[in-house]
Amino acid sequence: MITSSHYALKQKIEFPISITTLSPLHIGQSDWIGNDESIAEVMKFQKDQENIPYIPGSTIKGVFRTHLERILRNSKLYYACDPISHSCSGDLKLKTSKADSGLCLACFMFGNTQFKGEISFTDFLPDSNVNLLQKTSTAITRDNGVAKRGALRTVECISPRTKFYGKIIINSDNLLYKGYLAAVIQDLNRQFITIGAFGSKGFGEIKIDAKKYLKWSPGEINPEVVEIDSLRKTLRKFIDEMEESN
Repeated sequence: MITSSHYALKQKIEFPISITTLSPLHIGQSDWIGNDESIAEVMKFQKDQENIPYIPGSTIKGVFRTHLERILRNSKLYYACDPISHSCSGDLKLKTSKADSGLCLACFMFGNTQFKGEISFTDFLPDSNVNLLQKTSTAITRDNGVAKRGALRTVECISPRTKFYGKIIINSDNLLYKGYLAAVIQDLNRQFITIGAFGSKGFGEIKIDAKKYLKWSPGEINPEVVEIDSLRKTLRKFIDEMEESN
């Protein structure tokens, strides 16, 4: 059961992590060229003001939250609200046997429209010049199995083996937070889930890695640096500690 003691600020933890693309990656929005429906749609990759491709922290946060909600709904221990029919942000007085704080664990960790979560993600920037590819795809009609008119599109994507760097910041040394984040990273590294668009076409497979994390205790200026020999073993440790705490 989640109690208020779970959320007491004990330490701040910062994970500098790398994301390596294992397959093409597309994150962005589309721009139409011309008005004729026969002309291809160019779907450009997300870029910053200097025209450098990057992965928004909000994209990574959304992937983590969505998968966490799936894990929680399959669990008998904790509660995840339904953001469509019964969101915590729509009823901050919501009470369940799983969350005496009035917020589900997903909202407590990642926030909602009325509450800032305990976990945040920076944007992820490339370590060098990025190789952008263009892939053309179309849609096939189910009726007769031919190419659908107006469905031709060109997708701008990041090539495999590209590295991006960013941070996950946790405002508490909470065993639940570390354990569930570890479970999501573990599933990403097993390619059980993908990021970005066109996952059904083989896009968006990634690998997350980390060599260390930093811990700040209340009142301390300099963090403790914890080296990571094996991310897989560290993730397993966090998950085991979370399960033992329950």
